[in-house]
Amino acid sequence: MTARRARQRCAPGRERPLRGRRRGPAYLAVAALVVMASHAQDDAATTAAVSFSVGDDGRVRIEVPSAADLYHVLYYRSGPAATEYAVGIHMGVAGGLVLSEPLSVGQTGAYRVATHRRNAPADTDGDGVNDLVELARAEKSMRAPLNNAVTFPAIHGGIAIPDMATFQKLSYQGKNTWVDVHLQDLEYVKFMVYLDTPNQVYFQDSTRYTAHGEFEMGAPIPLTNNKMRGVIVRHPYLRGPSGEVGVFRVEYQPSDRFPFAKVARANELVARNMPFLRNDVVYYPMPRALSLYESEKASYGGSRVTVILAADLLGNSVLSVLNGAVGFGLLRVVGPGERPASRDIPILRHLPNSMPRVAGAISLEPQTPLSHVNLRAVQDGVPNAYIANALEDPSIAALVGKYVRFEPKTDTWSPPPDEDEDYSDTDEKRLRASYTIRKATAAEVATHHAARRPAAAQTPTRDLTVTTYWDLDDITFAGPNAPHARAYEAFGVKAVNLAAMRDFGYAAGTVPDGYALPFYFYDRFMTHNGFYADVDTLLADTDFQGSITVREAKLRALRRRIRNGAVPDWMDTKLRELQAEFPTGTAIRCRSSTNNEDLPNFSGAGLYDSYTHHPTEGHLSKSIKQVFASLWNLRAFEEREFHRVDHKTAAMGVLLHANYSGEQANGVAVSDDPFHGSTEDRFYVNAQVGEELVTNPSSAAVPEELLLGTGETFTTTLLQRSNLVADDARVLSDAHIASLQAALRTIHSGFRTLYGKPEDAEFAMEIEFKVTSTGTFAVKQARPWVY
Repeated sequence: MTARRARQRCAPGRERPLRGRRRGPAYLAVAALVVMASHAQDDAATTAAVSFSVGDDGRVRIEVPSAADLYHVLYYRSGPAATEYAVGIHMGVAGGLVLSEPLSVGQTGAYRVATHRRNAPADTDGDGVNDLVELARAEKSMRAPLNNAVTFPAIHGGIAIPDMATFQKLSYQGKNTWVDVHLQDLEYVKFMVYLDTPNQVYFQDSTRYTAHGEFEMGAPIPLTNNKMRGVIVRHPYLRGPSGEVGVFRVEYQPSDRFPFAKVARANELVARNMPFLRNDVVYYPMPRALSLYESEKASYGGSRVTVILAADLLGNSVLSVLNGAVGFGLLRVVGPGERPASRDIPILRHLPNSMPRVAGAISLEPQTPLSHVNLRAVQDGVPNAYIANALEDPSIAALVGKYVRFEPKTDTWSPPPDEDEDYSDTDEKRLRASYTIRKATAAEVATHHAARRPAAAQTPTRDLTVTTYWDLDDITFAGPNAPHARAYEAFGVKAVNLAAMRDFGYAAGTVPDGYALPFYFYDRFMTHNGFYADVDTLLADTDFQGSITVREAKLRALRRRIRNGAVPDWMDTKLRELQAEFPTGTAIRCRSSTNNEDLPNFSGAGLYDSYTHHPTEGHLSKSIKQVFASLWNLRAFEEREFHRVDHKTAAMGVLLHANYSGEQANGVAVSDDPFHGSTEDRFYVNAQVGEELVTNPSSAAVPEELLLGTGETFTTTLLQRSNLVADDARVLSDAHIASLQAALRTIHSGFRTLYGKPEDAEFAMEIEFKVTSTGTFAVKQARPWVY
């Protein structure tokens, strides 16, 4: 993005010369209204303008006669019938003075200048303190002549930001942003606008207080529920509406969705209490507010609210580096519903709401630091960049389907002097995004990933002594009633964890009733059909090991043979008996439960497939074989390979229960907050309405995102609303949130004990849950969270 030096702005208290100002038709209408301004307020005299113009930055320039014993208040109204309010106060000087204000003139606005004598000052904001006293104390942000907010000690913040130095004093820039991950490393000040009163805004010391709630509790200010909580983010290299470089972006909480009238009101209030602004404040509607903005575009057009969108934040560029790193992997295009493997560098047509382990990522859609793609990239230390034209760039397109080395990065550079400027600044540094990509060899990829892989091989154990299916209520995690000292070695962790939760004391229907098919069935089926010999052949095949294309094709062929394999007679009988355990007409959900997923150090989430066996599909073996075959999915093979899991001892069990249908909501929750840092007392939740899966969403679906307190009484922080419900609706009711919170507490403590994790050890559980068609809260899965 091209840029001029932000220092070109006028310092507070100085006026820029009126050089070649342009005057458009809309501005002439404003000028006429200024000249014709009428009555005075209080003892002030209304002053006629000597001249009027609009500067190149879009702000008004009104020249008025002045004197050293006077001061001038500039008033604005957005139209003939609109309410008038003060937008600037200027101390008089001998001769004449040019007045301006922080915002643009708009298209239908009108100005009036009221002049006061300094020995008879007015109280413009009506707070009982005259303008001159407030101006004298404004430098310390203790007073504000245009903000009737309650004053408080400066250690907490202020009620005005008179200059850039004060903004920097109140701002925070760093990693400790709590839930606002997208603000990391950006300079910002948080604020609150009170809507119960006409002119109150509070700016918080954002280094002292991370969250708005902390500021409300810590600072001696009045409390109200009727407020707007926002943040002002400084973008020093982004060109703003004035044409100058440097923008102050205003946004509100992700869960908020304010109409134009409130946004405009807050925009005016913030701007007039930051008098150093030069038409460089912009409004950024967060994702949930975008649809409302689109419906109110006509109101924004011609107003004094300049809107900036995600593409603008990227400087309208085609490249943004979200996480700079070096990655080696297979470059492939991934669409909605497809899941990349651990050695893939996917080109994402749409941003998913969750991301597996990958070797890097390129998105064709703009990202923010808060995107789940970037959170995972940061967590895994892999490269991530937005490259709008990636598939049109020959250097990228020619490498699709090949191994590559990919490195996006941001470095600094010194721009050449701008001939239009009247100063030189050779030490100025700018940030510049770039990337390099080249073809890589299989050996390079292997070496790179070997350095990132676990040092030791993992050999999953499998107990083949359990030779029949078990009712979940007969399975315990460990102990005298378990078929083995560690039941998951016979049935898989998914089945055993679900069985364990049935002993946690939940109400009927919270955890599904069902059965578990042990690994013995998979082992006997593979042996009966000679498939283990096929696996040995594949693992010894150099083409299979060296080519992802060959590997994918041969694994696909193996899965096809498994699905078509013959079931031994004894197994046919047992599966027929198992099918008969369910009421006639029941759709049976057949879910993978392996010995190499849901482990404390290996999640395996999303690697294997589950199937619903419908009553019209005949013998249960059809769906069981489909689940068996999914052990040899490419993504599963690649993930096991990365984690050095022995393929030959991997085994597939099956968890069976009645299928859910028509659910009201579904979601994923973690008994910790792994995304926002230093929040040990929070549970993290994603939820979505109906059957729109959080774990595999459509490209347009945005889930409800929550943080829950861990105490007996639930507290909820709504981070993001779902875009699939009505404007103010919630996916989860208070009753369901209370059930979820209680379930997370029980599951966390219960499995901490079962897994033998001490209280000071890093530990959390991830669950998948549903609200059924009858409104019952249900937990369908629990597994250890892998940090």
